[in-house]
Amino acid sequence: MNHDFLSHRDARSTGAFDYRTPSAQFRCREGVLSIRPVGPEFGVREEEVVLAELESCLQQVGRRLRAVALDMTDIATPKSHGLKFCFELSRRAKRDHAAMSIRVGTTAWVDAFELLHSGDAFTIEYVPLGAGRQGDWVQDKPTVTSTGWAAGS
Repeated sequence: MNHDFLSHRDARSTGAFDYRTPSAQFRCREGVLSIRPVGPEFGVREEEVVLAELESCLQQVGRRLRAVALDMTDIATPKSHGLKFCFELSRRAKRDHAAMSIRVGTTAWVDAFELLHSGDAFTIEYVPLGAGRQGDWVQDKPTVTSTGWAAGS
């Protein structure tokens, strides 16, 4: 797929971009690739579409990739395809020597990851739904934390 990632003025030099599809939002700033699938469900179709788009994003970021931040807060219930996607994304992040963190909004996600012994595959950040989340999912000038999240996002 050939997408126009150059909506940000310095995308050629920094790898920065914003990209939205009907299935997910992608954003890259300062080597942090943020992905937010659109909810409320994440099934086989969404998994296939987002993984295909992800490869285009990873090619655009290239060697500048430092961290992958996956925001699953719009997906209320963890199902097999959503969990499989998280582990596949973790595998790709490790391949590219990048840290990975997942933000979830329900304890069901935390319980599922504990049951699957996610261990050191990624860092999990639990943010209860409605607990001070801002309307926009990332800032224009992110301050990257140790887990890869933009401060205040």
